[in-house]
Amino acid sequence: MQAAEQSYYRGALSLLRFVEQRAGSRRRFGAEADATWRQFKGELSTADRIQLLLADAHAQWPGAVGASNVCLLPGVAKDDAFGPDWEPLSGVEAEAVWRDVMNGSPPASLGDSVSAIAAAWGLTLSSHDVGDVTPSSKVVVAGPSAVAALIQAFAANTDLDWARQVVAVATPPSHRQLAAAAGVLLNLTVTVPLTTKDSPLAKVSGARAIVSDDADPLDAQFTAQMAC
Repeated sequence: MQAAEQSYYRGALSLLRFVEQRAGSRRRFGAEADATWRQFKGELSTADRIQLLLADAHAQWPGAVGASNVCLLPGVAKDDAFGPDWEPLSGVEAEAVWRDVMNGSPPASLGDSVSAIAAAWGLTLSSHDVGDVTPSSKVVVAGPSAVAALIQAFAANTDLDWARQVVAVATPPSHRQLAAAAGVLLNLTVTVPLTTKDSPLAKVSGARAIVSDDADPLDAQFTAQMAC
């Protein structure tokens, strides 16, 4: 298992722990979930449990959790979290990832949650001023710090609609997982608009570019070209 794939799993599980705690749910984690898993798992392993959890979340928040979108897996349907060629965690790897994530406390706030996803990839977020965002704003955003700040701005104002107002340019998997997480953190029922520097250029009329210093340079350039 490559380091990037391990980071993906850690970031995804951390994200789900936060939203489960925020919702006051015990469906995925905790003693009750563990007991239910032991009762029904049969021959299934911890690796299977992780795959099932993430596939279920990918269906609940379309495109926001699965590796198919985060890692840009070719030829995989949007509603498929992993596709046939994805290699899941081995038994030992799954136990280590599960133990590491579960031994820590879940993120206490939305800000902590985005920071935890970033940390899973070895990234450190910095503060970023996204300016005034209103329900009529259109934004093209790039860079983990800008995305994280924008998610928090949208979470603080229920009049805003991320799926209608924001397109994120995120090519590296670490940046894509953070941008896709907006679907979970803002509880969206539609797929988060995501694109990459290698996609056909589709300009967004009236959009403002928001780019943080930690953006991929080519993503930043592409963002400037999209916003017009």
